[in-house]
Amino acid sequence: MIPFAVADDAVADVVPEPTIHESIKYNYFDTRSDGTPNTDPTANHYNKTWCVDINHGDGLIKLGAGNYTNRSGDIVAYSQNIHYYVGSKLYLGCFQISYIVIIVGNQTILAPLKTCDGFDVKYTPVKYDGAIPTLYVNITYENVRVYQSNHTDSTFDLTLINYFRGNWNQTDIKIEALFDFSNTKLYKWNGTELNSSEPFTAEVQYSMVLTDQQATTGDNRLRPTDYNTTSMTYNITLDNGAPLILSKLDMREDFTIYNATGSYAAVGYSSMSTSDGNSLVVQGFPGLRYNDTISMQSDPEIVYFHDRVGGIQSNQTVLIVVMVAIAAIVAVGVILFRRRKG
Repeated sequence: MIPFAVADDAVADVVPEPTIHESIKYNYFDTRSDGTPNTDPTANHYNKTWCVDINHGDGLIKLGAGNYTNRSGDIVAYSQNIHYYVGSKLYLGCFQISYIVIIVGNQTILAPLKTCDGFDVKYTPVKYDGAIPTLYVNITYENVRVYQSNHTDSTFDLTLINYFRGNWNQTDIKIEALFDFSNTKLYKWNGTELNSSEPFTAEVQYSMVLTDQQATTGDNRLRPTDYNTTSMTYNITLDNGAPLILSKLDMREDFTIYNATGSYAAVGYSSMSTSDGNSLVVQGFPGLRYNDTISMQSDPEIVYFHDRVGGIQSNQTVLIVVMVAIAAIVAVGVILFRRRKG
């Protein structure tokens, strides 16, 4: 637990401090509904997880990194999970990044986070900005390999910076992805290194799924009945008879590129698709220049709503959390920068 943060007594209506808990766990399995370890080959075996839990309002946000194994093999990932109840039923919105995509000409290079040398999680004590509690949670993956066979010395560091602001009825989370390309080299299909200023593209791809944590069957994913680039509709009915719609998917495509002479605006691309209960969101940032681009940044925020902190929980307000929070988590700010170490 982090130390208690002192707010300014002169500020009226100070929002209560969220409860923060850090955990590092090794060598464990998913659990069954009866609490026993699930050693089925389809279940996850966790080699290491490092998480920071933020309890604020009527929700729980879990930010963390994990190294685990299942039938798909070894996986290292960033995850942001939101736990919440609709009535007495627990739902879990899962958001995950497990690889980065680099596009060079006609080459599409997948750089899985599992090739990193390790990961590290750091967070700050809660600090008040006037009446609002804030904190940072930084998750860093060190020396992720761009290439899996040749050129294995070409690596980058990835830091996901999560900035939390918790208000009475609303929580804002800004997520920035920081790429350090100091030790990155990019090559053409014939093995020759890119010339300075040749273009390349970076893509951040997110998987997103909504699950019923009290489902009795093995597959607890909820399948959307409809979706577009801004919302997903599920077969869940609200008290007023309307379908549950996960909305406010903020797919900002404008970003800024920085080089040695200054900065200029650029336009990226985005898409969302869904298959068998899983949604894939892609945000691409083209027009980066090898050995020229110093940084690239976009700056969206995540906003979700909840019952008043410390108040009496109402089912209708919890439903608002469901409608907004899960889709909003794919809005991620991205920074790409290149600096020389040492």
